[in-house]
Amino acid sequence: MKRGMAPVPAHLNKKGYFFKRDPRLKIAGLAMMSIETALAYASKKWERLDYYLDVVNKLKETADVTYHEVEGTHHVQLDAPMNIVHLIEEFLEQY
Repeated sequence: MKRGMAPVPAHLNKKGYFFKRDPRLKIAGLAMMSIETALAYASKKWERLDYYLDVVNKLKETADVTYHEVEGTHHVQLDAPMNIVHLIEEFLEQY
């Protein structure tokens, strides 16, 4: 994995790599639509949980993914890292 990673800066006296922010990952999909469509999409309130669940279930059927639900908010990695640390460790050991 090259994009989104960089060597740890020398002044930190550590070996390895770290994830850095890559704005292309955040807005790539929005670049393919008009600004009006992108703004409408961004302001949409998603109240239909069944749509989300339909997509998740289809991905479970057709994609090579592992799905986990954990307690926490959108920022669970910041607010409750203990809820996901074991999943991240397992992933890193596997790959």
